[in-house]
Amino acid sequence: MVDLPDAEPVTYTVDKGRVERGFDFGATAEWQVVRRATNAASGTVTGVLVRPGSSVRSGDALYRVDERPVFVASGAVPQYRDLSAGDVGQDVRQLQQLLTDRGYLSSTPSGTFGTATESAVRAWQRASGVRETGVVPRGDLLFVERLPARVRLAGSITVGAQLSPGAEAVHVLAASPRFTMTLSDEQLDSVPPNARVRVSTGGQTWKAQVASLQAGEPGETTLVLRGARGGEVCGAQCDRYIGTHGPQRLRATVVVVPRTSGPMVPAAAIQSDVNGGLFVTDTSGEQRPVEVLAADGGQAIVDGLEIGTEILLFGQAEAQSG
Repeated sequence: MVDLPDAEPVTYTVDKGRVERGFDFGATAEWQVVRRATNAASGTVTGVLVRPGSSVRSGDALYRVDERPVFVASGAVPQYRDLSAGDVGQDVRQLQQLLTDRGYLSSTPSGTFGTATESAVRAWQRASGVRETGVVPRGDLLFVERLPARVRLAGSITVGAQLSPGAEAVHVLAASPRFTMTLSDEQLDSVPPNARVRVSTGGQTWKAQVASLQAGEPGETTLVLRGARGGEVCGAQCDRYIGTHGPQRLRATVVVVPRTSGPMVPAAAIQSDVNGGLFVTDTSGEQRPVEVLAADGGQAIVDGLEIGTEILLFGQAEAQSG
């Protein structure tokens, strides 16, 4: 029998490294419609005056019907009649609030169309380029509950379209887009609770987090995302990167092992003692306690070692001597 020479121990010099692991999925961003408002004018659309997703305030013109502008104003009651001197009601109060917001009326809205309101209407009409009558015809105003608001005109509001009262005209959008991921049950198994997510589109990346789960189609679950700090995913960049025309597909990376940098060692060099503590052995034979900060692909980032320390790779040494 021939004696084999003892295998030389395999050593490793600790160097700075980084580990990270994630799974790529698809995500969707969409500005959801929170309210709808209907048109009250009759005629032909002759102009579209706001871009999709624009933020509008009280008194802004949205579109033209027979060359007459339709203005947005704050209120829950639609304009169901012409408004003129002597009228009383919530719709009058809403008109007065518009005139107050635009600086034409200084008195507190009362809901009664008096001489001060008529004078304010005339001044507003004169400034808006419409015929000065002191009467607000039905269809001149489109009321939505809260302003300012981000809006998108309905598909029926296009130049040349014929409009009649009751047609859907304006979609009021949420303050920020909703980000979601829809995963199969098998994909969901790989996603940790409250997982961190990187969402990317157009060369821009945002940090997000899984906020909640919602049941979807059979075998699917929708993950709702929020910003990494609890706010909007896209923050101040939503307008630039997320269109308001409909759902937009993005790339989403679910972070399973967060990006971690530091002293990196092969996982095979890490052993545990009788008390469950972890250590590596340096080339002098000393056991050096370590804490594993992150690991992936056979490599681990640890705390407790300095860059340049030489350690033994017991797993590799055993494999060679076997």
